[in-house]
Amino acid sequence: MRFDPNGYWIAALPESERAEQLLDNPELIAKWDARFGDRINQIVLIGIDLEPQAITAQLDACLLTDEELEREHEWSGYADALPNAEPQQVELRM
Repeated sequence: MRFDPNGYWIAALPESERAEQLLDNPELIAKWDARFGDRINQIVLIGIDLEPQAITAQLDACLLTDEELEREHEWSGYADALPNAEPQQVELRM
């Protein structure tokens, strides 16, 4: 398994730079979220005999609910292990 950055979030830029980027890239506005801007994550899975519905259900179960998201003070203090994590294989059980 490998996680790689693919650039930066425009929503994290200072307001003047963000406005300039949005003017230069109007297609971003169509995907823009009122709260999170362009802050999204995308996962690509490549394999044989994958079961998309099962994988989607397992990943969806990992997402915060709106209620959990509102309690940011409870989860935002957790250490982020990914930036220093060694590459590893992960098994998805279906």
